[in-house]
Parts: sequence; C-alpha cells; structure tokens
Amino acid sequence: MKVSSVFVISIIIFCSCNKSVETNRMIVRSDMSKVLDSFAKSNPCKDCTYEMYIDKQDPHTYLTTLYVGEQSLTGQENVDNNQESQYSVDAANGTSFDVYTGIEHYFNNTDKRRKGLKRSEIDNSKTVIWTVKDSFGKLTITKQDFAYPYMPLPRPAVDIKDFIKKAK
Repeated sequence: MKVSSVFVISIIIFCSCNKSVETNRMIVRSDMSKVLDSFAKSNPCKDCTYEMYIDKQDPHTYLTTLYVGEQSLTGQENVDNNQESQYSVDAANGTSFDVYTGIEHYFNNTDKRRKGLKRSEIDNSKTVIWTVKDSFGKLTITKQDFAYPYMPLPRPAVDIKDFIKKAK
C-alpha cells in the first residue's frame, strides 16, 4: 500500500513538473483578422517568423506592428531578457503570429528555443513591416521600412488648451 501510494505521488509530481511551454491561442476581432490575413497573403515566407506587437497609446488609440522576417524583430532583446511571446493568433490561411504586448519582460520563461542569428546571416529582403493604427475603431495601415515595437512614431504636438476646449 505504501509503495503504491509513493508511486502515484511520484507520477503526479513528475507530470506536473514536466509541462511543456505553450502559447495561448487567441481569437482576433474580425477587422484585425482581415488585416492579418492580408499581411500573411501579401508576404508569404516559408520558415519565417510572423509577429504582432500591440501598443496601447491612449484609451482610444492602439498601434500594432506586424512583422515577418527570418528571426524575431526583437530577437536579441528576447534572448537577452529570456522573454517569449505568451500568446498567438492565426490568420485565415493558417499563418501563426506570435503576439507581444510588452508584458513578456515580467514573466519567467523556461523556453530558450530562439537564439539570435548574427546580423550577417539575416536576409533582410524577407523582412516586411506594417503598422496598423486603430483610432476609435478606424484602422489605418502603413508599410514601414523600419519600426521597433513600443517606440512611438512621430506624432503632432497637442496643445492641452485645444484638447480641453473639445472635451467641454
């Protein structure tokens, strides 16, 4: 009896300690789903990394960076900080996008599957970046030569007096 109890407890502990790291699959809203599908169809790349970086800029504005390339757009940062995407979404054609929100830095990751490629090994001709600005539900898509997540794009200056007048 004692032997079988110890065996069962050992199996439970073994199984609970050997969980594989998996990302959480999310279902994306239909308007952004269409954008992801267009991006994936317009930029097919075998064995490439597809990523989506979401940056909430204010209560009504989100800036999303869509990326495809040979390695992660934030590859070296991910390696240095041991961070991985915690979420993923699929485009209609089945292309899987890793989703980054900025929270990855604060969670311990045991999966060190990605190692950065040397810059000389990267084929930049495969790199494509789109930014999608969602302001009050209106999406504006822009192709970028370069963008880095969570770095603000130039925005016009706002005079607080004009803002207060509009709010009244």
